[in-house]
Amino acid sequence: MTRRLQMTNQEALDVIKNLFVETKISTPINGELTIYENGRQATLREIHLKNTKDCFIVKYDECGFMNQSTFKPDHPSLFKACDAIVFCINKGSPCILFCELKSSKPNKSVVSPQLNGGLCFFECLSSILKNHHNCEIPFSEWKKYFFVFYSGASVQKRTIQKNQQIQSTATRPAYISTKNAQAFYLQQLLEEY
Repeated sequence: MTRRLQMTNQEALDVIKNLFVETKISTPINGELTIYENGRQATLREIHLKNTKDCFIVKYDECGFMNQSTFKPDHPSLFKACDAIVFCINKGSPCILFCELKSSKPNKSVVSPQLNGGLCFFECLSSILKNHHNCEIPFSEWKKYFFVFYSGASVQKRTIQKNQQIQSTATRPAYISTKNAQAFYLQQLLEEY
C-alpha cells in the first residue's frame, strides 16, 4: 500500500495551485485578488479582496469542467459554474470561498446550481489529488463559504447572535449588495459571514 503524503496548509495550497494552467488562476497583486464577471452585459464586473497573502483564485467559470460535449443536456444544472473559487489560509486555517457575481438581485434558483457546480468541482479536485498525486488533503476540515455579490438594493441583513454563527451553504449563500470594483478585506468578510 502506498503511503499518502502529509503536508502543511501552505504546501496543500501550492499543490492545488500547481494543478492548473496559469490562465485559469489568479494570484494576489500587492495583496489584492480580483474576481471578475465575464458576462458581456454585466454591470457588476469585478470585486476586490484585500489582504490576500496566502490565496489564489481558480477562475472556475472559465475552466469548462462540465460541458455539453461530454454530458447529455437533459441535466442543465450540471453545466452551471460559479465565477470563482478562492483557496486561502485565514488565521492559520485553510478556507475555500465559492463566489458568484450578479448584476441584479440574485435568484436563488439560478445561483444555487452555480455554487453547487463549484462544490462538485472541488470534490473532483480532492479525488484527483488523492488518486493521481498521492496527496490526501483533509478538505473536510477546511471551512467553506458561499458568497453571492450583487449590485442593487441591499437585502435584509442576516443577524448572527453572539456565540452563534450561521454557516453559508451552496443552497443558502451569503448575499452581499455591492457596487462595481468594491474592495473587501478578506478576514473581515470571513468573520462577518
